[in-house]
Amino acid sequence: MHWKKLDKKTKWGIVGGVVLLCVLGTVVALGMRHDAGTENNPAPSQSPTAAQGTDPVQEGEKEPAASDGGSVGQDTPNQGQGGQGSGQQGTSQSISFPYVISGTGLTVRKLDSYDGVYIEDGSDVQVSNLCVILLENTMDTVAEYAKVTVELDGKTMNFEASAIPPKSTVVVQESGKSSWVDGACTSCTAEVARLDEFELSEDQVKVVDNGDGSLTVTNLTDQEIPAVRLFYKFYMEEEDVYVGGIAYTAKITGLKGRSSVTVTPSHYVSGSAKVLMVRTYDEA
Repeated sequence: MHWKKLDKKTKWGIVGGVVLLCVLGTVVALGMRHDAGTENNPAPSQSPTAAQGTDPVQEGEKEPAASDGGSVGQDTPNQGQGGQGSGQQGTSQSISFPYVISGTGLTVRKLDSYDGVYIEDGSDVQVSNLCVILLENTMDTVAEYAKVTVELDGKTMNFEASAIPPKSTVVVQESGKSSWVDGACTSCTAEVARLDEFELSEDQVKVVDNGDGSLTVTNLTDQEIPAVRLFYKFYMEEEDVYVGGIAYTAKITGLKGRSSVTVTPSHYVSGSAKVLMVRTYDEA
């Protein structure tokens, strides 16, 4: 089954798209949009795992307008480095899907092709016959970062994903934009880093979706918060499927006590995206 782009639409002079996906035999639509005055996101940054306790996101380069409560950094794709976890080696014979990757809590439900918007590096370029996987996190813990490697028709395919919620499924596009081929899959391995749960910082900040693609972040404390990062992914609620391996982030700096700031991340779409994690930092 081939996953297709359905059509295009324009908003504020920026070309967006509606992507038609076939997920486990169910046809679903996802709207995608760019905001005027923003740039495409840079390539995903490599970040340490949560166990290392370091800042997991590379800074963006452009800052959209913000209220006096703080300043806002351009949203960037968030991807970590490989963590703990062992992959199940495939045999020299062809393997079939769904495929359980032993010791990782990950299952590749499907390997398929896709036409539409490439979102793994934030570039949103049009692609055709791209290789994609439908990846399921079967555990009760968060897959903070996962890298799946598939040998397809003698070629190595890499799929990277971050911030995969427990018991959830995500469509992941091949990292190098490799094309799908109708050949034998002989190996499927993975490495994964996990968190017990997403950090939401609910005692420090409140995040409200305004329904127009913007998010309002309020500092609930009396002290200035040097930095706040929002981690979000495209999400199709009716199908309960995330689209895109990466989790995008939006950064706010210098959020003053009891103040609010409204951000409009370039890849956030109200109704088609979900904020998964909110982290605060002692340094900007």
